[in-house]
Amino acid sequence: NALCESEGVAHLAKLVQGDFMALPFGDATFDGVYAIEATCHAPDRAKCYSEILRVLKPGASFACYEWCLTDAYDGSDRHKKLKKDIEVGDGLPDLVHTSVCTKALVDAGFELVECRDCAEDGLLDGGEPWHTPLLPSWNPFVWPRFQFNPVMFFIMPKLLTFFELARRPSDGPDFALSFERTTTRAVCPSRGRHEPSNAANISRNGARA
Repeated sequence: NALCESEGVAHLAKLVQGDFMALPFGDATFDGVYAIEATCHAPDRAKCYSEILRVLKPGASFACYEWCLTDAYDGSDRHKKLKKDIEVGDGLPDLVHTSVCTKALVDAGFELVECRDCAEDGLLDGGEPWHTPLLPSWNPFVWPRFQFNPVMFFIMPKLLTFFELARRPSDGPDFALSFERTTTRAVCPSRGRHEPSNAANISRNGARA
């Protein structure tokens, strides 16, 4: 909120810390809600979606973007390892199929308007695949990709350990980097259609005013 104030947008935005399983807002408060890789952390998606529905005004929309499994996931040992690495790297309780998310939305009371695999978006539009920022690069001016090449994978933890010992930055970056590397290793080899994907769901509060 201090940053919003300094940027002159305090009248437009307010940050509120809360629990998305029990949102600190009244019923029918918002004209719209969006979530980006957030509700996939919920212990109970239907309950989380129900809270979102509660705070939406009748007819308002909820747009959600999160990790999901596609039909190409076959339960093989390789796929299970990729799934587990992404869960560990992103701190997810579990990666589920898109159908689990869409069912939870409907069970919560939403009208499902659209559901699609966002991993296809860039390819369909002639752009770069969504995972491009995670691909290794030898170009030192291409970040964050440069840090994912084999040499930097080896050097970065040692650099961070040095800075931790010097207390600049504070303790913890190397620990955080290990999670990032786990996700990167899982995502980059899994660029085929078997990959866990980012799904977009657009739902509407079907209640009438």
